[in-house]
Amino acid sequence: MLMTKSWSYEFRILIFILAFILFAGLSLCQNTTKEAGQNDSSHSQDSALMSSATSDSVLYGQSPAEKAAEIQGIWSINLKGTEQVAMVLHQNGDDLFGSCKSEASGWNAVVLGSVSGARLELVTTAIENNSLTSTRFIGTFQNESISGTFVKSDDLGNVDRGMFKAVLINSDLSGYSPAKSTNLASPSTNAPVSASIPSDVSASGQTQPKQLGNPKYVDVHSMSGYVPESLGVGFVGDGTMGAGGASMG
Repeated sequence: MLMTKSWSYEFRILIFILAFILFAGLSLCQNTTKEAGQNDSSHSQDSALMSSATSDSVLYGQSPAEKAAEIQGIWSINLKGTEQVAMVLHQNGDDLFGSCKSEASGWNAVVLGSVSGARLELVTTAIENNSLTSTRFIGTFQNESISGTFVKSDDLGNVDRGMFKAVLINSDLSGYSPAKSTNLASPSTNAPVSASIPSDVSASGQTQPKQLGNPKYVDVHSMSGYVPESLGVGFVGDGTMGAGGASMG
């Protein structure tokens, strides 16, 4: 009888332990399933956001990972249909740099800019007509040509703006050479040497009074040659002070 009661007690404990394990397992499975559902939901939302961003980029002509266009080369640029310039562009990733020239006006400029996708921006700096000039180009590259707008200004406050069109004329950068500058006059070695007269000598050969310090005051000693000796007037220090007077009779 005692053994039967002992087995009955142990059996109830065993059932309790099994029930606890079963309940804990069910709870753990429910939490795992819930977390998995949340992760799937978050992943779906992220995918939807990425898809929406991609759609917006395509809609507005942009690409998140769009490669920069190949701009390097020698370009012929037409400004407003009236002015023609040549530009050589070197490219390092998104960075652009090089030179620009006008054979007609005889100036050379440095160029600095960048390109993002098919959109580029350039700034040139040059000396034109003895004035520092800067020009900004903003354009779009397509089929080996660039079109856009430009703004040009100088250090005197003059501004010009309009449309420009550029065409790739050579991919070989060695074909570019700077223009012969006409802005700075070269010194002449055959210029005639003109004789100059010292400032203290007149055209007649007489010594002019010298000015010492303030131009309002004149060195009177330098004027001794202008005073007739017959007046008997001398100057201190030249030995003629009080050297007789003119006869009144």
